[in-house]
Amino acid sequence: ATWGAFFFLLPVGLLADKFGPLPVILCGLVCREATRLLLLFGEGVRAMSVMQLMYAASVSIDTVYFSYVYALAPPHLFLQFTSAVHSAYHSGNVVGSLLGEVWVSTGGELRPLFYSSFCTASLGLVFFALLPRPASKLPPSLATELRDG
Repeated sequence: ATWGAFFFLLPVGLLADKFGPLPVILCGLVCREATRLLLLFGEGVRAMSVMQLMYAASVSIDTVYFSYVYALAPPHLFLQFTSAVHSAYHSGNVVGSLLGEVWVSTGGELRPLFYSSFCTASLGLVFFALLPRPASKLPPSLATELRDG
């Protein structure tokens, strides 16, 4: 998924330049949903390969999400916004990992973990509708800078 995310970074930046951050973030959320659905219902190597591709696309769109956060924040609050977003992101990973470990260590099946992951990804898609419009434009991508520069 790392190489796939690297492959998607430039196109994702160009799409965010052209269409703005919200449609691109929505696309990333849909890719996360596809990842979960393929994990739950996909069978075989081909389905898991597509799942990895969808996951890579969703991870590459995180860069647009973080840029979007900075477009919401006044410059003097960048440090606080960065801290809040990154600690929420990593805290969610830690809590989810610990709960999953406790679940599996006590004899729980893996399938419910996939369903809980699907539910949290779906909640993210629902909460997307509540995102505010950015107060300022996103900074231009490197590709735009090179093209216009």
